[in-house]
Amino acid sequence: MIAIQSAEQVVRLIEKERIRLGVSQRKLCAEAGLSHGAYWFLKHNGGGIHFDTAFRLLKALGATVKVEPQQ
Repeated sequence: MIAIQSAEQVVRLIEKERIRLGVSQRKLCAEAGLSHGAYWFLKHNGGGIHFDTAFRLLKALGATVKVEPQQ
């Protein structure tokens, strides 16, 4: 499990997992129901990402999102 601290960290995690799995940006966007331009924008504009977008991309990569309160 990875504790996420920022939106930028989410974008880096998605990109790292995309590369590890060998999935093209275009295929990832298609699986997530996003335009290819939306992913490019995320990567090149400081990592601002909505939860819904992050969730869709992570789900398309086969990742599980777990939210729990801080201790």
